[in-house]
Amino acid sequence: MMMSSPAEDVLNLMGHELRVVTGARIFPFINFRRDREEPETTVTLLDSIDTRLMHTFAATSNFTFEIREEKDRAWGTETNGVFNGMMGLLQREVKDFCTIMVPTPGRIKVTEYLRSYPTDPLILTSLKPTFLPKPLALIRPFEGEVWLAVVVSVVAWGVILWLLQRAWWWVAGGPGIRFNTAFLYGWGALLERPPSDPSTNTSGQVLVGWWLLFCVIIVAAFRSSLIAHLTVQGRSLPLTSFEDLVNQNNWKWATAPWFLTGAVIDFFTKHIDPSVKRVYVDLELVSAGEALQRVLAGGFSYIIPKSYVTVIVASRYTDKYGQTPFYISNNELVSFADFGWAFRKGAPFYQRFSQMISRLQDAGIIAYWKDEVIARHVMERKEATVLHQVNTLQLLEAMKSLYKGFKACVRVEGEESDWYPVETHTQWPVQPPPISITSRSLTGTEATIEIACFAWPFEEFSNPLILEPASDDPGRAHGAVVPYKDDPFLAG
Repeated sequence: MMMSSPAEDVLNLMGHELRVVTGARIFPFINFRRDREEPETTVTLLDSIDTRLMHTFAATSNFTFEIREEKDRAWGTETNGVFNGMMGLLQREVKDFCTIMVPTPGRIKVTEYLRSYPTDPLILTSLKPTFLPKPLALIRPFEGEVWLAVVVSVVAWGVILWLLQRAWWWVAGGPGIRFNTAFLYGWGALLERPPSDPSTNTSGQVLVGWWLLFCVIIVAAFRSSLIAHLTVQGRSLPLTSFEDLVNQNNWKWATAPWFLTGAVIDFFTKHIDPSVKRVYVDLELVSAGEALQRVLAGGFSYIIPKSYVTVIVASRYTDKYGQTPFYISNNELVSFADFGWAFRKGAPFYQRFSQMISRLQDAGIIAYWKDEVIARHVMERKEATVLHQVNTLQLLEAMKSLYKGFKACVRVEGEESDWYPVETHTQWPVQPPPISITSRSLTGTEATIEIACFAWPFEEFSNPLILEPASDDPGRAHGAVVPYKDDPFLAG
């Protein structure tokens, strides 16, 4: 009987079941559906990088796996050398390996780390830069410091000219000038409308000549810059760093609750940059949907990994021309050590998994999977949105047709209806059979609704009538009667 070597045993796990633990769903790295609403439930993997990696490894090394959600959905923090969360399960060898995690010095001591994904940097998501106000175009050619220097130069030049002429008057007895005359001449020359030359001696004329040269340079620079600003309207500067955030007035920012854990908290609390500390102090925890709505309202930015927010923006907030109101910064705020898997210490299959990961990365397969998973997910979400809109429009058209027909029936005065009792019209209306409407989508999916109809004897009313939609008032639970002329549904 031939005995297999240890290396061959690792290459073929002989159908052994590996115990896998996962935490939060972080698309496109890991995506799953919980099988039950209870702690530590098993999960069903959906299309993601981890899903493709696990199934590829399972087929190559002949093993099966059971993947469960960590009861607190936490990666794990250290207390006196003991971890909780997923790291704690690996430290105690309860599980064989975990999905996406961020390596830290403490975690690497108790687990075997394996880099599995491309780097996913932390970025800012804000509104796109907006056009600057047009009324301020006259002052935008110069920065504030330049405008201040011009104003100071005008005042200083007027004072020097006035003192020079006063000194000439004291020494030589020549005519002097008033301060307001010298000051207004400086402003007039700058506006290309100078009054008469106030200088009365050679030194004053030299000073005036230099001032006129200064005015020519300033006016030429202002005119050319103004033309450029009026030709191409300026935009506000995008936010690309933590310094930009803290320098904004009345600005707020947030991140996702699932993201602010473990290594991310360590980064903010141990960083020495004052801007990073200020961001952490005022950091809010908001879900992605609510955060992006606040970004649209203005004065708000979302701090989140790039891949995560890119999928949401591309699938929900991007039109068919690729236009979106959001600006996703290109500058990386933080580039954490690459995400990866963690294995329990001494796992015999660690080297085999590391070898397969290296081959896939070198061949560019994992990067290709990442782009493909994102593109497919975005396409599916857009198709689902379009399908929902189509179904809604179809149902609305059916409701309109039903509504018009019912109103036409009610407006036929003096005729008996099969829906009403022939003997008397004073009792409560008879309930007619419900009407079924089937809506078929472009993909063949059908949705059927039933509409219950109620009828009133119209001999009791003198005007054509329609039924108002049901309200929350118990006295009007089946609808109320309103005049036809007040019908808002079919106006126009």
